[in-house]
Amino acid sequence: MHPDVGDLILGIKRSLMEEILPAVGTAYAREQLAFAALFCDHVAARWDRTHIFVIAEFDDLRTTLATAIASGRGCRPPRAPLTAALDSANAALIATGADTAQPLRVLQRAVADLKACLVRLLEACDDRDATDGEWRAAMRESLRAYMRRQLAREEDWVSTTPIGWW
Repeated sequence: MHPDVGDLILGIKRSLMEEILPAVGTAYAREQLAFAALFCDHVAARWDRTHIFVIAEFDDLRTTLATAIASGRGCRPPRAPLTAALDSANAALIATGADTAQPLRVLQRAVADLKACLVRLLEACDDRDATDGEWRAAMRESLRAYMRRQLAREEDWVSTTPIGWW
């Protein structure tokens, strides 16, 4: 069995508190070490959930973009900005693939790329002069529903071991 990053972070915290803190003489340096130990607790508590959080975001983005693309393809006549945004989102879906068994950094880059596509789609479907308001409304609603779900995920994420002195 190998220690994971969370175990290593807790080991650093233990070393800070048990070995280094007693040897430090100034109050300011002791305070800084105490904050570093608190930060170690915070990071360790999040580590176990990081991949789960990113996978949920990745899967939700892929589903949302596929739904938005299907709605957007129904718009007639297609306008150039919408067509470009739909093609870009479709290419990003193909490029990222649905495989979540990837390193965390790879998934995070894919999420960032997919979020950029989501923004472009939202901007393209907000064309107020366009026809096919029903199709565009469906696209906007699916994209905005994603944003509401993501906000809830992020609020849950932030609530994990909040940093603070209060």
